Amino acid sequence: MPQYRIQVDELQRVRREYLVEAENADAARDLAETGETIKEKDDGLPDVVERFVVPDTLVEIPQHTYEIEQYELHTMKYRVEACSEAEAIQSLLEGEGDAVEGTLEYIEVDEDRGLPTDDHPDLSDELRSLGISVEGGVIPSIRGIRQISAPQPS
Repeated sequence: MPQYRIQVDELQRVRREYLVEAENADAARDLAETGETIKEKDDGLPDVVERFVVPDTLVEIPQHTYEIEQYELHTMKYRVEACSEAEAIQSLLEGEGDAVEGTLEYIEVDEDRGLPTDDHPDLSDELRSLGISVEGGVIPSIRGIRQISAPQPS
């Protein structure tokens, strides 16, 4: 989805309270307007009275396209012929056995594996600035990332 940078002008009304020492109300107003006050109290954030988009400032931010490989845990059933359970496991670990079709099952994202942060320090810093944890020396669950297209010039 495209992202846009928009410039918005806001007209604001700010209410402030001043403490002044003056001979009368008119003198007090004059002192407050010139800033000659003993104490100023701001009642909070300004109220937005009007908001409008500045014409000709809508700019589409160019987006890149990336392919990302993520580590995930899955299970798969295999059929192996053997004399015992131990030999069946040995055969499977040696690459023998037939995968049972339709038994691939997703379990979860594997966050114990990932890109080493030492090999990708700039990416790690940017992820931290986005609030993504990159503790443990890896960028969790990510096996690889590559840019596959760049924004096209307008």
